[in-house]
Amino acid sequence: MTYRALKTEIETGPLADECAGKSDAEIADILNDRRFTGVRSRFVTARTILAEVPGGAAILDKLDAAAPAIPDLKWAMRFIAGETGIDIGHAGTRANLEALLEMGYTAMSRAEIAGIGTITHQDVAQALRG
Repeated sequence: MTYRALKTEIETGPLADECAGKSDAEIADILNDRRFTGVRSRFVTARTILAEVPGGAAILDKLDAAAPAIPDLKWAMRFIAGETGIDIGHAGTRANLEALLEMGYTAMSRAEIAGIGTITHQDVAQALRG
């Protein structure tokens, strides 16, 4: 999401009335609570992970290193490296991520997986005031 699109969502989207007059942190909480309830389809690439997930490079490195030994991950990494990405919300993708967590690939935590695309108060400030 671009800052321009985020500004439009805050000012004129379905949650605009609820966001009006709130602090940046309150707006971020409102948007995250309403927009990211439940798992949704979202295609992410390595670029998305680097931009939105703390420690994204380390996570990608660990996944890349594990990929040769895990066929599902090997193929997923090909999509993540490409322009189309992989659907992080798809049940099969989430099951594969859960399996990696259970295998001990703890560089990628459940919070990081769920947090891709979370809006911060800094994102709100940048969108509204540059």
